[in-house]
Amino acid sequence: GGLLNHFASKQLLLAGMLDHLIASIRARIEANAKQKSTLQALLSMETTPAEKRAFLALVAAGAEDRELLKPAQEYVSHLLEQISREQTATNESLLLFFAHEGLRFFELHGLNPMSEEQVRQFSRYLEQQAGQLKRGSPISPSSWPQRSPRHAPIVHRRNRSHSRYGRPS
Repeated sequence: GGLLNHFASKQLLLAGMLDHLIASIRARIEANAKQKSTLQALLSMETTPAEKRAFLALVAAGAEDRELLKPAQEYVSHLLEQISREQTATNESLLLFFAHEGLRFFELHGLNPMSEEQVRQFSRYLEQQAGQLKRGSPISPSSWPQRSPRHAPIVHRRNRSHSRYGRPS
């Protein structure tokens, strides 16, 4: 039994969860962006329990099949373009966006050592910083830092006499 019985495959279930997550986040951002910038709307949102489960499914989807992530990649690109259209300080906007998403990642995986109150204070700080950014003529998304090629080799520059944990071998 279970939810999987309603879908032809695990991939279709994960894709459906991802589509629902994107639609939910988009609707919440659009509702909040009527009073503030898209970036501020995003930064002011708390992740719902359902979204937390869907985000974890997103991680599972990426491990299962990278193609399942395409809708999320497209939505994040759209969101960053929208933020760029609204803000002149694109690098600062990106910094705030990725700080927020990094915090959310740590929260989702239970890795964040901060208290709930510290998380709320930090989130408010990010939102306040976004409110201070100038709105107006955007910097083109083509000026954003570019991603390295997908299969570029990872170069580790560590002392060969140390283990992978940084301790002497």
